[in-house]
Amino acid sequence: MYKVIVSAEVSMFLLENRMRIKDELQEKINVLKENPRLYPVIHNNDIVRSFYIRSLAFSYIIDDNNKLITITEAVFIKSSLKLKVK
Repeated sequence: MYKVIVSAEVSMFLLENRMRIKDELQEKINVLKENPRLYPVIHNNDIVRSFYIRSLAFSYIIDDNNKLITITEAVFIKSSLKLKVK
């Protein structure tokens, strides 16, 4: 089982935009703990993946050595900004 961490940038993004997705995000986190590679890859990089909740796209990085998943980024789907690989 993996541990999931939400980065400070994602938390601030959700607070600043007054997004109320706590329940949906918790569901995704529970799925990620058991199946970290369930969601599609970004830029053909197996450890960087993305998932969607409502109008938001999130990216996360899988660290197999430490059994850790970090949700690193969130953007609006219809925004001109795209998810990046950090």
